[in-house]
Amino acid sequence: MPEGDSLARVERRLRPLLLDTPLLRSDFRVPAMATLDLRGRSITEVSAYGKHLFLRVDGGDVIHSHLLMEGRWRVLAPDERWRVPASSVRVVLETERAQVLGVQLGVLEAMTQVERERLVASLGPDPIHAWEPEVALALLRADPHRQIGAALLDQRIIAGIGNVFRSEVLFAARLSPFVAVGEASASVLTRLIDIAGDQLQANAGRASRRTTGPASRERYWVYGRAGRPCPRSHATVLGATLADPQLARDFVGGDSRDLRSVARDVFWCPRCQPGPVPDGAASPRAGGPAFRPGRDRRAR
Repeated sequence: MPEGDSLARVERRLRPLLLDTPLLRSDFRVPAMATLDLRGRSITEVSAYGKHLFLRVDGGDVIHSHLLMEGRWRVLAPDERWRVPASSVRVVLETERAQVLGVQLGVLEAMTQVERERLVASLGPDPIHAWEPEVALALLRADPHRQIGAALLDQRIIAGIGNVFRSEVLFAARLSPFVAVGEASASVLTRLIDIAGDQLQANAGRASRRTTGPASRERYWVYGRAGRPCPRSHATVLGATLADPQLARDFVGGDSRDLRSVARDVFWCPRCQPGPVPDGAASPRAGGPAFRPGRDRRAR
């Protein structure tokens, strides 16, 4: 599931292949960009912010992409055969060293540098690229009535947190996703922000995401583990959806009048993270099937 650390890995991989290298081919397979031809031009900047990737081209154009749920960037040798369906490829950028494929990108568009700056300015601090924990804390505390699990997914507060880190950060901070922000003390919220920053920063430098210790067989403490024992307390991990109409905006999608369309999966341990438990939380003890992560295509 692409989150801020995923984009940091993409940035690190694409930069040496695209930066300051003339493009031999560009093929944009979305209607709004079908006539854009970048052959002979160079990428002068490859940078990520939160869940966004920006490729700045000499002359001022900026190519902006967002992976949403299923998007990914593939790197192939110049003559290597594609191993993905051609219909799933949204853009091809080719240099002497590689073919770079944007596959199933949720958002792909050209924008000006001013539009790029406006987009970034609408987001909160990014723990990997521009971390300001005091600013993130102030933004989090601005709405004390909001459930903390919903606030953590709001990219205007912290850019880069998605479903996985939301659940894992709250577990590490021992906070229920359904507790209101104002019910937590300033020191607890400060610790929450610090954990969020630490987890994203640590995973940005790894080949794959992990929030547990290196000795654990599990990658995650609670994410995707509904119905299984908590590795710390051995209580049954619960899973539910958390809906917040404020999350339906811009690239997020969904209809804020129908909370089901903006619902996100969340996982927590009721013993480690005491607090309210919503109706429908999955637990084998209640006789229901184990809750499994859904396909959230809307997280900005």
